[in-house]
Amino acid sequence: MAIAREPAPVGRRAQRVGLSPLSILSVLSVLSATPSRAQTTWAPADRAVIGSFSYITAVAVAPDRVYLTSPSALLTWDPQLRRWDGPFVPPDPHMLDQVFSGLVDPLDNSLWLARADGWVHFTPQGARWGAGMVPAAVLDIAFDFSAPDKGFFLLSEDGWRVVGRRGTAFKMSDPPARPLSPLSVDQVMRSLPRLRLGTDGAPPTWRVTSVAQAFGGHGWYLGTQGRGLLYLAEGASQPEELRFGLPEDDARAVVEAPGGVWVNVESLYPGEPQFAYVSSDLSDFRWVSPPMKGVPSLGTVYGVATRGPELWAATDVGLVQWDPDQNTAQLYGAVLGLPNTRVMAVATSDRVVAIGTAGGMARVAGSVLELLTPGSKDSVTAVEVKGDTIWVGTDHGLFVAMPIEPYLLQPNALAAPEFQGVVRGLAWNGASLVAMTDDHLFWRTPNGRSWVVGPSLSSRLGSLRALAQYGNGFFVAGDKGFGFAPQDSVPRRVYPAPADVPGQVRRMAVTDDYLWMATSEGLIRWRLDLLAP
Repeated sequence: MAIAREPAPVGRRAQRVGLSPLSILSVLSVLSATPSRAQTTWAPADRAVIGSFSYITAVAVAPDRVYLTSPSALLTWDPQLRRWDGPFVPPDPHMLDQVFSGLVDPLDNSLWLARADGWVHFTPQGARWGAGMVPAAVLDIAFDFSAPDKGFFLLSEDGWRVVGRRGTAFKMSDPPARPLSPLSVDQVMRSLPRLRLGTDGAPPTWRVTSVAQAFGGHGWYLGTQGRGLLYLAEGASQPEELRFGLPEDDARAVVEAPGGVWVNVESLYPGEPQFAYVSSDLSDFRWVSPPMKGVPSLGTVYGVATRGPELWAATDVGLVQWDPDQNTAQLYGAVLGLPNTRVMAVATSDRVVAIGTAGGMARVAGSVLELLTPGSKDSVTAVEVKGDTIWVGTDHGLFVAMPIEPYLLQPNALAAPEFQGVVRGLAWNGASLVAMTDDHLFWRTPNGRSWVVGPSLSSRLGSLRALAQYGNGFFVAGDKGFGFAPQDSVPRRVYPAPADVPGQVRRMAVTDDYLWMATSEGLIRWRLDLLAP
């Protein structure tokens, strides 16, 4: 059931969205994205960019779905199947960043959005996007209920305009005779006296930004800044949280988990969740943090490893051992014997946990923590474990810690100049240990008798940042993009940044069907069979 309201008075949003002629020209240049900024359009099933949907800028309800937008992407929610579709990322990364309201087209159930300077049109069939600008700040939007075929109406200080059905041009117009406009947040909130927004009598730390009545009129969808999308059933006092995405956009680490992945995000405020579980089908999102009494934040997390149900996190405040199922955690820091509280890398096996810090190396075997580099100030950049043997990447090459030796050794072959420099990552490909530098991979042959330097990759990928083993090679990501490279070759295809990879890649993980990337712009899920040869 559609609900109409009178359009807002002229000037209601003028102070918030007023634009000078110069700023209108600036926005126009942003909307006309240059090739270097434009993004490739991907179907969400092939590539999903999963960021924070805690800030909802618009909500609109169609008979079969609920639309919602964040400043960077669009989602739909199927209330019957309780299933998400998306995220849909516009071809211009700035297209949604000034959206403040939305309406469903009464003729075809597509979505029209109001921007401060114009409109955006999204058609779910084929995920087609359109947008346009008007010369005056947009204050309100509407359809004419008595003549919905006239088009989409926008109200500015100088009057009404109507956008034609193709969404490519506008003209001045009389006001709609029977306006169907977005609902007023203030009016709807006053009509819900039983709604409780805070907890234990405290005021909420978030606010409602947009509202839409559920199809059939039996509840309300509330878009918020701080809690994402909420659903308030008719007669209820507490809304249900319909969660999608991450607590924040900045993903630092990702690791495989049963049915999905665990992701760490860089929290902006103490007490915010720093981890999210994301199911492979994007149906389950859980935001949690390890129970660290007296530690309001873990700071930056540099890597995460798993051992059974436990997560081991390398953080600014030490090594965190955490069992999310039991909600128990232990912090290994300088008090317990770490050479430096800033832990840069962690790896696990059934027998040992390898801990690389900004000031040396340590390991945990059973419940005993042992230093491997007493007195060292060297920073450990990567670690990998096989049984009891630990391989250690540092700022000046690759070393190994044997089970019975309380220090690091460097094989004679690795003292050669071509093996020196910063080791950015380590991984196993069958029986071969593979190391990643800023420029290339090098590896130990399966018989362990020699080491081989691979071809340069940085000319195509940029400075290398992350790798993940798959099949007979590796997905390798750098500043310029990523690709799949056989161990002894270069990538056959490069997916460039920022067109295909909108953020800097920090870590990658491979599950049964997907490649996952933790990036500065969120978590990216890629369909494996699309990428691999």
